[in-house]
Amino acid sequence: MGISFSEIVMSREEMKTVYNMFMGDAKKASRFRLLKKSYEDYVEKFVAGASVPDFTLKTMSGDNLTLSKVKANYILVDFWASWCIPCRASFPKLKKVYKTYKNSGFEVVAVATGDKDKNWRDAIQKDQTPWLHVFDVNEKSVGRNGDVANAYGVPFLPTTYLLDSDLKIILRNPTKEELDSKLKELLGH
Repeated sequence: MGISFSEIVMSREEMKTVYNMFMGDAKKASRFRLLKKSYEDYVEKFVAGASVPDFTLKTMSGDNLTLSKVKANYILVDFWASWCIPCRASFPKLKKVYKTYKNSGFEVVAVATGDKDKNWRDAIQKDQTPWLHVFDVNEKSVGRNGDVANAYGVPFLPTTYLLDSDLKIILRNPTKEELDSKLKELLGH
């Protein structure tokens, strides 16, 4: 029997219930290790109030961008890829949110992961996304998440985190409406 065990289909409470059903030898199964990682990332590690790791990645121009040095009170870290249809479909709404709050202490850092260098550059050009862009590489496994996405427990694309200036999570995977509402609250618009 297969089980879909992810934040796409389960709330944290549902995931806790299902996770705690595994007992004894079931916890030794190789499939359980995948479930355990999903559970730990979604329910325990990357929750509101938790800190995320800092990172330094290359920008389109080849400069280094360090997340903790981004000048903003609130940062949306958006993991995406050029081939990810939902990622790119979210950009028009995100552009509106960005335009509204960019001069009030809000920034977007788009982290392309599991992609090819030429493809993410072409997608940025085509989509005309005005925020900061960096490329997350995994030298060992082309086509899979990069090291930063892995460190952030990214289970699927897009995955987004709204962070404060101390790199603490405020929201995980907010809808654009939730993001807009929270920024309105935080920035007083």
